[in-house]
Amino acid sequence: MVTAYWLFLPPKAQVQRDGPLASFLLLTIFDSLLLAVLALLSYPETGNGTAKPAMMLAGFGLASYVSLLGIWQWKRWGLLLFQAVAVFLTVYTGASGLTMLPAAVAIFSVFYLTLILRPLRKFMA
Repeated sequence: MVTAYWLFLPPKAQVQRDGPLASFLLLTIFDSLLLAVLALLSYPETGNGTAKPAMMLAGFGLASYVSLLGIWQWKRWGLLLFQAVAVFLTVYTGASGLTMLPAAVAIFSVFYLTLILRPLRKFMA
């Protein structure tokens, strides 16, 4: 419901999204929700029996989701939050010895999204 509201709510900036940007944002929204759900579902499998790694990964997924909804609405804070989440996710997974796959996907997403949004940043509020 939240995704539908934010995706269909008309943004204040009347800028047309091209196909690659819209499809990448939608796929990354799905990816961040998938990270949160899989992290919560894998709680007993995280090793030491505490819920901290699962909750941290789920928190990173939800923060990424919120930031992507902000980017969809042309908010500058969305891009800054998405970049911060990628940095913190990389540091956390490296420090805690978890798999680096989510961090690698996040770093690729940040680089690609930053490059594709570079000419459109002037429209972001």
